[in-house]
Amino acid sequence: MQARGDSTENGWGDVEKNFDVAATDQARAEAFCFGLSVFLECINAMRAENAENRLRVLALVMLQHGVEYERDEFDEKLERGKEMAQDSGGRRA
Repeated sequence: MQARGDSTENGWGDVEKNFDVAATDQARAEAFCFGLSVFLECINAMRAENAENRLRVLALVMLQHGVEYERDEFDEKLERGKEMAQDSGGRRA
């Protein structure tokens, strides 16, 4: 996979070429729209990288809290099961 810096540099190179060869108003407008699309692609790539980095940082914390939560839930269910067994005199319903 190509690094974002390389793809951004190549994209802006294409934008500059389009502007350089644009001779008419229509061609300049199309070059401008192409430039905006390259810009938005770059912004979206940066947003995705930012989200991935945040998730990577939070992954260990989320994992630990998830394990603790599941352990607590399991312990509560065990306690409820013991209480139900004691209430029914050890008989299963």
